Amino acid sequence: MRGHYPELEGSPLTEPTIVAPADDLRPLAAGSQKFVICNHVLEHMRDPIGALREWLRVLETGGILYVSIPSRDNPHDRARPITTFEHILEDAGGRGRRGSDVDRAAYFEWTRSVHGGHWTPAQCDEFARS
Repeated sequence: MRGHYPELEGSPLTEPTIVAPADDLRPLAAGSQKFVICNHVLEHMRDPIGALREWLRVLETGGILYVSIPSRDNPHDRARPITTFEHILEDAGGRGRRGSDVDRAAYFEWTRSVHGGHWTPAQCDEFARS
């Protein structure tokens, strides 16, 4: 992290005690956490509903789940169509979309949205294929 963020030089960094995918927190027991923070994570999940279920699973009764997502005006997303609820339901439970044509099309769409201002469509597609 220090190499990526040189401005943190001299600042203490916390060593993680648990490293796990955000949507698979098996190292944590059910109901074991008082507070779960998911800041700009949900929009990256292949199965947002499954991720929410997992975050709620590890919360104790009365615990707090804090979730934030980027504004629609985020430069990376403003050129993309809004994801429909039907699409999110199709992704729920890992129903075979991973690696599918629909999954690949979403990645191409994202690449064009993020890099389209300074790359040609062909460059965007080449990047998405790599």
